[in-house]
Amino acid sequence: YWNALETSKYGIGGCIWDWVDQTIYNPALLKQGKRQLTTGYDYPGPHQGNFVANGLVDAERQWTPELTEVKKVYQYVRFLSFDKATKQLRLRNEYDFQTLDGYTLRYKISKDGEEYETGKVALPANLRPDQEATLNVPFDKINFNDGEHDWHITFSLEQNHATPWGNARYAVATEQFALGARTAVAYDSEAENLKDAKEYGKLKAVESADRLTIANERVSLTFDKTTSRLVDFKYGNTPILAAGEGPQFDTFRWVENEAPYTSRKLIYDTDNKLGNATPTVTKQKGGRKYTVTATRSGLATSTLTYDIYGDGTVDLTVTLEPQGSNALRRLGIEMGFDKALTDMAYTARGPWENYIDRHEGSFFGYYESNSARELAPYSRTQSTGNHLNLRELTVSPNVGTGVSISVLEGDVAFSYLPYSDRELLAVQHYWELAPSTHNVAHFDIYQEGVGNGSCGPGTMQKYKCPKSGTFTYKLRFTPTMVERSAGSN
Repeated sequence: YWNALETSKYGIGGCIWDWVDQTIYNPALLKQGKRQLTTGYDYPGPHQGNFVANGLVDAERQWTPELTEVKKVYQYVRFLSFDKATKQLRLRNEYDFQTLDGYTLRYKISKDGEEYETGKVALPANLRPDQEATLNVPFDKINFNDGEHDWHITFSLEQNHATPWGNARYAVATEQFALGARTAVAYDSEAENLKDAKEYGKLKAVESADRLTIANERVSLTFDKTTSRLVDFKYGNTPILAAGEGPQFDTFRWVENEAPYTSRKLIYDTDNKLGNATPTVTKQKGGRKYTVTATRSGLATSTLTYDIYGDGTVDLTVTLEPQGSNALRRLGIEMGFDKALTDMAYTARGPWENYIDRHEGSFFGYYESNSARELAPYSRTQSTGNHLNLRELTVSPNVGTGVSISVLEGDVAFSYLPYSDRELLAVQHYWELAPSTHNVAHFDIYQEGVGNGSCGPGTMQKYKCPKSGTFTYKLRFTPTMVERSAGSN
């Protein structure tokens, strides 16, 4: 939309309709020192429940993910292109009344999301409004086409001196360009996994009337024989899975503005319509590998295939076939992790949540967080924390055994929160949430965009969830050990 406005002579652009959430402290609780904000949902109507509580800054003036996107799209310096062969950056000054004097342009080259090289780029003197410039970026010679790594260059135009609204080195404009993409995943081959498995002994399959367990001293996975769902996952004696909450197809997402203003009720079912299935199990390589597979019907037919190795490696292949439902908001799996696994590190787009139609301001990189911090400060509890282009996610306790989830095949988005979307739907305020009993992850090969339903059109058709086709991705689970002391960061 902003591109359309900037190429037209017939409009002044989009004005922010609600800049800040307008909410009210609960007066009774404020006397007790509790700063709990209420919205239209807490008072009689008729009115739109969130009416003036849908701003870009929350009522206490906290930054929100939407503001990151607006800042990026509105920025007054446009980074037009970057040629990695000639090391030349082309940009345009889109300020109306000022040059770029008083700013410094910096660059950072990253390899797999982590800093590899940094430097400065000389800006031309007196670059006037609407003028373009081609700049030389003085980085070292690097092979960006090795196919094994993700290479990016990120530019940041920073003010040299503090202003009333920003400190010195505050970035007023940023951009990231991809230099080289990972085309082949560097990970242990099956032969290497089987070799490492010798240290822990062969896997064994044990069955009861309702359970199937594949285990050795290193790893243990238990499946429900009625539903085929993974219900227990341990490394040694350490639980990875929240009890009973193994991966299964899930399409439900709770975004407030997808509900009609008149009723504030969901316009689609929360049920995935999943049927039961009996898992099939195959012993391979003399017991150093087992494969467990199950296909379940539902709003999408889902096939989950687990390749389990004696060294603790578990490869999960997910294949999804949508069955034409209008209820689809995401194509992927949901699973619950043990409540102790709160710390997270990931390589993906971040650090703010981002979506297929809202990710211009979210750059690919390596980030650290925890499940609680992934909850964006929306006035109404709802889905949040999505990150596109996942490469690897590691979740762990403060000390002890955690798990790393790597994307081996497919373009996957993820979220990792202390609550499920259904738990966020069940309340209206964050303070009403019960203490978390688990951490909930989504791994989606597709999620519908969020659109602009608060004050405008919904999701554009090209960002809608597909209703047909076959979609496949593969995740690898491996154990990790956290050795930092309790209380450290």
